[in-house]
Amino acid sequence: MNHVILSILFIVFSHVLVGQSTFIKEINNAAFGSALRVVPAENQSWAVYSKDSLKLCKFNSCGDIIWNYRYQIPNETNSLCDFIATQDRGFLILSRAPSDSGNSPSLTKINSAGLITWSYSYAQDGFDYYPYTVTQDIQGNFVVFANLTEVSTNNFFNLIFRVNSSGAIMDVQLYNYGWVWGGSISTSDGGILLRAGNNLIKLNPNLSVQWVSLILSGTYNYFSPIEVSNGYIFSGYSNVGQLITYFKIDFQGNLMWGGGKQSNIVGSPKYLQRKSNGNLASLFLQTNSGVQYTTIAEFDEEMNLINQNSFSNGSLNGLDMCFLTDDIPLVVGTNLGKPFYAKLDQSYLSGCDINQAPITFTVIPISSNSNTILVNAHNLTAISNDFSSSTSTLSTTGICSVTKVLDLGNDTVICGGSTLTLQNQTNDIFDHYNWSTGETTSFITVSEPGRYWLLVYDDCDVNRANDTIWIELLPAIKADLGDDRLVCENETEFLIKPTCIDCQFQWNTGDLTDSISISEAGIYWLEIISANGCQSIDSVEIDFGKCSCDLYLPNAFSPNNDGLNDTFSPKFECNIVDYSMLIFNRWGELIYSSTSSLDSWDGNYNNKRVAVDIYSYRLTYTSAFLNVNQSPIIELGSISIVN
Repeated sequence: MNHVILSILFIVFSHVLVGQSTFIKEINNAAFGSALRVVPAENQSWAVYSKDSLKLCKFNSCGDIIWNYRYQIPNETNSLCDFIATQDRGFLILSRAPSDSGNSPSLTKINSAGLITWSYSYAQDGFDYYPYTVTQDIQGNFVVFANLTEVSTNNFFNLIFRVNSSGAIMDVQLYNYGWVWGGSISTSDGGILLRAGNNLIKLNPNLSVQWVSLILSGTYNYFSPIEVSNGYIFSGYSNVGQLITYFKIDFQGNLMWGGGKQSNIVGSPKYLQRKSNGNLASLFLQTNSGVQYTTIAEFDEEMNLINQNSFSNGSLNGLDMCFLTDDIPLVVGTNLGKPFYAKLDQSYLSGCDINQAPITFTVIPISSNSNTILVNAHNLTAISNDFSSSTSTLSTTGICSVTKVLDLGNDTVICGGSTLTLQNQTNDIFDHYNWSTGETTSFITVSEPGRYWLLVYDDCDVNRANDTIWIELLPAIKADLGDDRLVCENETEFLIKPTCIDCQFQWNTGDLTDSISISEAGIYWLEIISANGCQSIDSVEIDFGKCSCDLYLPNAFSPNNDGLNDTFSPKFECNIVDYSMLIFNRWGELIYSSTSSLDSWDGNYNNKRVAVDIYSYRLTYTSAFLNVNQSPIIELGSISIVN
């Protein structure tokens, strides 16, 4: 085997390191309201929208303000309207603007720079509208879900209307579930799933009804559903104790889980958000011993808890969340009336973290049924708006951040010929690593003595640290037992330890002696530990075999083709190499030759049978036991041909 292992103890991390800046910051501006939404933007940036003050702010990945606008949109109770990021990296505001008969839904398209691209209100005389949600379908169109009241009759209807990316009306439908709060989503098949109270209404891409599922859950607060790989999940509050319950239906509207999954916590659930791996996450607002805190939890598609964390400084009230690039969670909320944003790490840590009991679920019985629905046409008119915007100076204040620690460990020694991996000995991960060697990886491997230092920092410079370590080189030792080898049977092989002063020796036989004698085949290894702690191991494989060669040569044969003793050839009981057989007549003429031990002489020369006589031969060969070669052997003799 002849392999040598020189080692010293060190730690190797094989996982992929992903760092990020983690912080919670407060926005120092009273113009923000308390109804906040957050959506992701490009390059780990995000936008925060205050629905009750119509203010929109965009932040870069470090939480610095890129731009902020307050839109002068006439509105009434906008806290119940919606805000989304659009497929072109812009934004869309759904608000409730005054109309001739009361109020109407209004859509305002914002580009990625915060400027208004277009704005329309949608209304019909004689109706008062109350918009709930807006979503963008896979074709890029916008779908609005609202409630409307016919002023003359006081009849209530649910309204779905769709506009294209420029705000022009495409189609409109009314449904007969009346004044019921709800929400809608665009589905992966190009349709719409509308939630009106306990009714789930699936529409195809033409807004025609595919099915209706009625979930009699006794819950309220009807957030929009979310689509998963095998159906849709939605939530509600329990009427008893405000316990949160989740429900799931398949793509045909059938209730799954055998009921609803009711949580063990009382609080306010927010919208479910989906991660890139298919898992779901949500915020939960809770109060414990007078302290208000925000819990963020991750679940799989069956609402099994994957991870959770809670954070608070005594007054942090989380209201909405989203996932940035690389599934980085971002939370917004209020802190004593001022908005805050929290950029967490992938374990949902913030720096203001507290321990809370894990969220669990109990399946409770729920009845479900189909339902009928009436669909009516409705006319809407798009009214172009001319709204302005204003800006103001904003500032932010840090509330808390995760404190990271860099520690390269104590100064140490390595043995000559070995290597040592240098890296942070804590679990903290940074965005950037600058080593004294010029390398920028999270760890380096060194084999030379000297001083090594590392500077680390995060993208937003929230965490910056450096550390130094000294490496001393010790003299190398080498355990060398030579090459693997073969030994003739009945012999004894001696393995001798290398010269090493003040060293400890350990054979795998248990011997501690200068040498050991080997009489059986096998793998033998020796470990050497020097006085300074350096270690070396080597192994060798010893095999035993027969080195002598038994040879049988007949002295006569009868090549008469009777099937008995018709040819002449030697028989070996060993492996041979360098074989040669020469046969001569009585006048010294060469009449047969071969270099293969598998050949035999049939008594012919020049295709004729030779005469009955005595012939001489010269046999040369070398006995070989694997790679142990002996000296050439020459055999001289005679062979008689008989009838």
